[in-house]
Amino acid sequence: NFNNKPTRTRSPTMNKVIFFVITLIFLGSEGARLKYVGVNEAGAEFGEHNLPGTLGKDYIFPTEDSIRYFISNGMNIIRIPFLWERYEPSFGSVDGTYQRLLEQTVNFTTKSGAYAFIDPHNYFRYRGNVIGSQNTPVSAFKNFWIILAKRFKGNDKVVFGLMNEPNGVPSESVLPAMQAAIDGIRSTGARNLILVPGTAWTGAWSWTQNWYGTPNSQVMGNIRDPANNFAFELHQYVDNGYSGQSGDCINGLNPATLLGPTTDWFRSRKAKAFVGEFGFGANDNCLKVGDAFLSYFEANADVYVGFTYWAAGPWWGDYIFTVEPGPKSRPQMGVLKKHTQ
Repeated sequence: NFNNKPTRTRSPTMNKVIFFVITLIFLGSEGARLKYVGVNEAGAEFGEHNLPGTLGKDYIFPTEDSIRYFISNGMNIIRIPFLWERYEPSFGSVDGTYQRLLEQTVNFTTKSGAYAFIDPHNYFRYRGNVIGSQNTPVSAFKNFWIILAKRFKGNDKVVFGLMNEPNGVPSESVLPAMQAAIDGIRSTGARNLILVPGTAWTGAWSWTQNWYGTPNSQVMGNIRDPANNFAFELHQYVDNGYSGQSGDCINGLNPATLLGPTTDWFRSRKAKAFVGEFGFGANDNCLKVGDAFLSYFEANADVYVGFTYWAAGPWWGDYIFTVEPGPKSRPQMGVLKKHTQ
């Protein structure tokens, strides 16, 4: 009971100290730059229906100039999608040329001071067969990641994104595959950051929903990492259906309303989220919505550790979300730079 405590008048100096502390708290929760801010450099995963494909015709790796451009604009992580089938044409057999091209891109990125986020862009499939099927056993996925971990474990600026957008499979199938990959990676001694997806295209907005079966939130929380250095990878688009198919955005879309349940789940578990794909169109409404979502991630930085915008890459042309540098800066870059510099 403090009712009988004598009151004290604060000195002007004390008032200044309190104001300073409150200001620091405010700045720390609103507008603070996230740890990882970057972009996808798409291209090496293109031409997935033509395997192995021809470099320069079916697929392409990002240019050094493009990577430099994004780093010069304050970005510190580059997501590099690639295809499992091109890297490992048959289980246990690596394509040396494709491996070298991936490693050249990774090494240039990390030597330039940024993190390289490697991403097998396979949707939980290998040659059309889902992981866990007779033709693509979980052990094959585990061994694939052992191969990658052995190549990159000496570079702590390489981030391991286990799998792009599992879909069409229950969360109960995704969990053991991702756990096996983590176990394989850690068995090599690698301690790199690992990013773990859920099913249903690992949607941020749907993490706690059940329209696709058992919610990711009920299953993926069972992931265990001996090194305790992982986050869950989420994807979020802001068009109708949240699918990333349209350059138009839902008018007045409120990130706190849409993502509140997901954020609450992560916060209650002290879990971390990385938004591996996030894209928005170039019109005024989309620029406002995109800015609002990035501000929301920053205001909840205890949950969201970073993002990589979708997308850059040399072959996008006039793609609705592209930020690949050209004669003129893309409108989305004006928004992104507010959150990367």
